[in-house]
Amino acid sequence: MTQKSQEVELGVYGMESPPENELGVVCLFTLMHRRLGFKRIRRIQTRFPDCVAIRRDGSSEREVRIEFEFRSGDFRRHGHSARRCDCIVCWEHDWIDTPKRLEGNVIDLRKFVGMGRDVWMQPIGKEYWEWHDQTREKTGRWWGPPPTVKKGDLVIWYCTSPRSHIDQVCLVTSDPAPDQDARRSSHGRWLHSVDIKVLARMQNPISYHEMRTNRNLLGSPFLRGNLRHVFRITPSWPTVHQMIVAKNASLRQELERFAPERL
Repeated sequence: MTQKSQEVELGVYGMESPPENELGVVCLFTLMHRRLGFKRIRRIQTRFPDCVAIRRDGSSEREVRIEFEFRSGDFRRHGHSARRCDCIVCWEHDWIDTPKRLEGNVIDLRKFVGMGRDVWMQPIGKEYWEWHDQTREKTGRWWGPPPTVKKGDLVIWYCTSPRSHIDQVCLVTSDPAPDQDARRSSHGRWLHSVDIKVLARMQNPISYHEMRTNRNLLGSPFLRGNLRHVFRITPSWPTVHQMIVAKNASLRQELERFAPERL
């Protein structure tokens, strides 16, 4: 992807490419703080919290203590106190069990600038095929997705051997949330889940062999990993999308608004 196309996608004058670390988040926030509802930045400092800014609140103004993180979950990993912070500004929001005090006060810049859609490939074993086949006709739930999955993402289901193919594309219709109907994880926490909606069911599935022998997918991480766990395949979506519509022409219209150039 060229720098020019990255600038268009980011949609922020003065910064061509997306942040790659916390410093990039700070830079992006300073460029777009007014679009986020902040009237001015009072100070940025080396001690916690990173920033104090003034936010418009109706007809009045209030001081907001901000901590910058590349991923929101870094706030917890860095041992910060939610009582001493009013807002987290991050590039990716991956902290599902955000403390109540900070709920609704996490600004996900990636989503705000319209770059929040990803494509995931989730393997599904034979023991779950009955559930998978049922979702072919309705909405369903995806339990235990990666914490960075978000509303608007796509998930492609890969049925493992002996099927060894992808046959369904779903839309994620909710952000992750703890799910008490799901079993607990090995860490004793409730697994999280998202709602999904079937977008496309392939009459002609794409086999593992077809993906493995496609020259544009050579070296792709999800194939190197033999699809043993969920993978983010956004960089490979142009090729996978092309393979799907080439074998399933009737799905072209259903997948048109999710074409690679529209992610």
